[in-house]
Amino acid sequence: MATVKIGVCGIPRSLKTLEKTLDVVEVQETFYHPKPNKYVEWRRKAPHLEFTVKAWFLITHGYNKMLARKSKLKEDLPFNQREFGGLQLSEANLWALEKVFLSAKNLGSQIILFQTPASLKPNKQLLEEASALFQSVRKEGYIPVWEPRGYSDEERSILNRFSRENQIPLVVDPLRRKPFPPMLGIEYFRLHGLGGREVNYRYKYTEEDLLKLIQLMREYRDDISVYVLFNNIHMYNDALHLKELLGKH
Repeated sequence: MATVKIGVCGIPRSLKTLEKTLDVVEVQETFYHPKPNKYVEWRRKAPHLEFTVKAWFLITHGYNKMLARKSKLKEDLPFNQREFGGLQLSEANLWALEKVFLSAKNLGSQIILFQTPASLKPNKQLLEEASALFQSVRKEGYIPVWEPRGYSDEERSILNRFSRENQIPLVVDPLRRKPFPPMLGIEYFRLHGLGGREVNYRYKYTEEDLLKLIQLMREYRDDISVYVLFNNIHMYNDALHLKELLGKH
């Protein structure tokens, strides 16, 4: 069976508690407004906890007034707002990416997650831009993983080919969509709750749900690392429940 790393998206408990009880934390703060200097202290407080980093929304979503308000982004950006987003290898995105790189470095992170909105369709231009951007991430020594949202069955085939040709792990919620094949020895799952449309953050996973997830993970070879990140209100308790069931089964 694969190596399973169970964690949460965000910081629902103290870092010390998370280090003692879970395997990994996906840092959400870097999506809204990365603060690299702050993460030196996080690493010091939890030296044995693995962190993954979610890329700044400027790179994936472009400048978005709602996200900017939520992030309390007050600094003057050195580029025109329209130059951000779309996974472009633009100077604006590269400037934002440097903040993400420094955050990842200070956290000791290996993986950087890029989550794109459903409005960003996997057409030829996007895939060319994404390929170039992800190559630049790889050159810096990090592994980019990509969570595209809202794709059709036909677009899934396009994404699958892109993943294979570029060796980019693609992220899914495995209880909602069929996982893509692992790449670089990594399968990365984000669980957003069941019911509703693509997310239902209020959902609490049942034992039946988690046993189904365990059965799925048993299909992976032992040289694969499967990341399981809960992204719902009950994330911490659901992660503990999965760890408990995994120990029994």
